[in-house]
Amino acid sequence: MKKSLDKKLESEIQSLGKKGREAWSKGNLPEAEAAFLQCWAAIPEPKFDYDYSQILSRGLVKFYRNSAQIEKAKNWITVMKEAYGPEPDLDSDFLAATVDYEANELDKAYQVFRAQYELYGSRPFEGEDKKYIQFTIKRSQGE
Repeated sequence: MKKSLDKKLESEIQSLGKKGREAWSKGNLPEAEAAFLQCWAAIPEPKFDYDYSQILSRGLVKFYRNSAQIEKAKNWITVMKEAYGPEPDLDSDFLAATVDYEANELDKAYQVFRAQYELYGSRPFEGEDKKYIQFTIKRSQGE
């Protein structure tokens, strides 16, 4: 079981995260990135012993994916998967597939999307850009 951060450190990380989200919403990607990386740096070592390593690594993948920094997103996928541990994690796999999609690695993305769509229907796609499910449905129909 992962450890929780002490309340003071958790509050500091949340403040940095808020600063990063505000900068991102204003289009200031360098400032947003710096704040998000400060959040990561604030987690004590060994980072993967703490539950925040999962939350923050996942958030960094999304930040880099959504700001079209695909190579950085791919690097953080590796970190995220380590944070979640050796067992398969459907949510992490799905997020990685969205990065593959954005990297135009469509065959790789489709393998994950299709498998999850066949098992769970549209549920894994909820809250994500509609293009991922549209792509999956079209591709499964041979388009």
